[in-house]
Amino acid sequence: MNEPKRIIKGDAVAWSRVIANASHTYQYILIGPDSKFTIDATVENGFLDVNLTSDKTKSFQSGEYRWHLFSDDGADRFNVAHGYLVIDANPHDLEHCDTSSHAERVLRAIEKRIEGRILSDHENYSVDGRSLTRIPIEQLEKLRRRYSWQVRKVKIKKGLATNPRRVYYR
Repeated sequence: MNEPKRIIKGDAVAWSRVIANASHTYQYILIGPDSKFTIDATVENGFLDVNLTSDKTKSFQSGEYRWHLFSDDGADRFNVAHGYLVIDANPHDLEHCDTSSHAERVLRAIEKRIEGRILSDHENYSVDGRSLTRIPIEQLEKLRRRYSWQVRKVKIKKGLATNPRRVYYR
């Protein structure tokens, strides 16, 4: 097994990697949006092993990190591998979570704007030399259709909706 793609904060995690030189020391460096930390690895029988306890991962900050694996032979340092890792918040620590996608949030905003437009049908007006022009209702409808399809695609990926069936008549 190689490095994990996701870790849940506060969970124990372990992984291993085949290495070429067992005489070197190895260390992971994770660099994230607000923090940077290191993880020491042990070498046994040609494998690099990492075992992180729950207490260790509890101190990690959530976010997306770029990791680098470095090897050190005492004189030189080598970058062995690199990649990305996401540290997710622990569900036990969360009170609530907005799981909606960007498309879902934009669609809600567009629908709210359309609803407000129906209640006040002014597309543009001027008062004391200042003017306000709103997005035309046709443009809002076009955006709503576009984002509705994007939301549908996201829901299909999450398994919350199915692909629409097409029926052809002759």
